[in-house]
Amino acid sequence: MSSLGYNVSVFRLPSSVMDTWPACVEMHALDLSQDPPVKHVARVVEGEGGDYRCACLLAELVGIDLKDD
Repeated sequence: MSSLGYNVSVFRLPSSVMDTWPACVEMHALDLSQDPPVKHVARVVEGEGGDYRCACLLAELVGIDLKDD
C-alpha cells in the first residue's frame, strides 16, 4: 500500500483492564493525495487471523483486489 501512496500505521491494542474488549490489531492507511486526507481503518480481534487478516482487510478497503483470477 505504501507503493500506492498510502501512509500505513499498525497499532497493537491490549485487552481492556476490565475485559470489556479483547486485544486486537488495528491498521490505518492514510491517503495524503486527497484534500482532506482520507483514512481507512481495519481492526481484527486477536485470534482471528492477526496481522495478515488485518492487512488483507485494509487492502480491500483501499481498493486492492486480492482475488486470484
